[in-house]
Formats: sequence, C-alpha cells, structure tokens
Amino acid sequence: RRIYYQLGSPDAGWTDVNNFAVPASPSRLERLTIAVVADTGEASLDGAQYHWMEPFAINTTNFVLDDLNTPGHTNLALNPHGGVRGNSGKEGPGRGRALRTLGAKAAAADAAGGAGSGVDLVMHLGDLSYATGYESEGDFFMSMVEPIAKRVPYMTCFGNHERDTKGSGMSIGGDDSGGECGVPTQARFRMPTPGRKPDKAWYSFQQGPVFFLVMDSEQSAAAGSDQYAFFEAELKTVNRTVTPWVIFGGHRPMYSSGGAPSSLGYNEADGPWWQDLEEL
Repeated sequence: RRIYYQLGSPDAGWTDVNNFAVPASPSRLERLTIAVVADTGEASLDGAQYHWMEPFAINTTNFVLDDLNTPGHTNLALNPHGGVRGNSGKEGPGRGRALRTLGAKAAAADAAGGAGSGVDLVMHLGDLSYATGYESEGDFFMSMVEPIAKRVPYMTCFGNHERDTKGSGMSIGGDDSGGECGVPTQARFRMPTPGRKPDKAWYSFQQGPVFFLVMDSEQSAAAGSDQYAFFEAELKTVNRTVTPWVIFGGHRPMYSSGGAPSSLGYNEADGPWWQDLEEL
C-alpha cells in the first residue's frame, strides 16, 4: 500500500505528486527488505571543498543527480578543524553501489505505479551529513536523501558526528560533532524516542516480522542506565510469534578488531556497556 501526497500552497506552488510506502503491520507473515547504511556524509559534484566533505559521498550526490562519472572531481576532504585529510581513508574511485541500488529500486517503484520497489525500510545508523555545526551541509544532505526518504521510512540514530561534544551531557566526551548536541538531527529526523529528547535518543519500533531496537551509542547502556532499563523493558514485550526477528542497531560497535576505547565505550564513567547488553 502506498500514500500519494503533494506539498505546497497556491501561493508558493506545489511539488510533484510523490508516493510513500505504508509500513507493513507487525506480522511474521510479512516480507521485509531493509537497506542499512552509515557514515555517509556529503560532497559537492564539482569537487569544491567546504568545511567537512566526505569524497566517497560523491556517490550519493551522483546517484541523486544520475551523474555517476562526474569529470574533474578531486578526491579530498577537510576535517572540522581545517586540516586536509587527503582521500579520507578511501582508495580508488568511488562505486556507490548501495545508493545506486536504492535509487534504481525507487525508480522502478515509480515506473510500476508505486509497486515493487524491493526496499521497504532504510536504516541509517549514525554519521549522517557530517555537518558538525555547518547547517548548510545538513540541508544539502537532506536534498541527497530526499529521493529515498520520500518513498520509504528513513530511520536514523545518533553517531559521534551528531552528538559528541565535551560538557554536553553525553557519556563518552569526545569532540567530533562540532558543538552539535543532537538537536539539529532530531529536528530533521523525528524518531520515536522517549520524550524526543537528545539525551534519550534510543527507541524501538516494529515493522513486518521484525522488532527493532535502536541504541544511542553516545550515551551509556551499562546496567543501571536509563538506556539499559529501556532495552530491558522493551525486550520483555517482544512476541516472537508476531515478530520472530529482533534486530539491534547503533553507531559505535560492540566489537571491533581495532579495539579503540572510544569506539567500545571503555572510557565511560560507569564502564563499558557491551557486556551488560550481551546478557539482555
């Protein structure tokens, strides 16, 4: 099922008629196709450098504009402190396969009158635009994901580049978000979080045969924390005859071969959280 909609006014003009997939009701009999992305960022088609650009995100922009072979693109990026980051850890030409696939499926849905897109839900697990205080970059990112987000649910969570500023009340205490405390992200992406507060950005939802738990990895989830209590209570409500699958997601990893303390939460005041969540 799809909802057809149009935005605007007689004075300002109207958008084209768009269509949005109605999320499937919780049921073990439903089929659900999920696309999971993270650490996307954005970049300019002409290779221009402004604040923090992620060169691999040129694939996102190229996908949206159907221009995957932009001539003259310079594979550079700037970090929020003004230093050149070279190729930002990416080697060789970008491929952009994931977003190209989403774009192709969305286009197929339009061609089929809104049916058969193959993608029912997008999970973007943190590090969305890398705006880090530069709101124009947040606007640009929104224009890039619009062709997807206007058709299917686009669910997000905080990464360190949305909510990681010393003295802001988060648990890890780095300096990756350029002063942002999660407020711009929550204003753009209204997730079903408790009270819609940036200090409680965890949530759950159900779609088709899946019960989703989404973590705010910038806050502690150790036993005794509010986030742990939320997960514990939500997991008790899961009915496996309705949603046999439970998917847990967040930005910072529970396990990492690199072993970076800030990635795994080892420098949180109340200790690492992953051991406690394993028990749940």
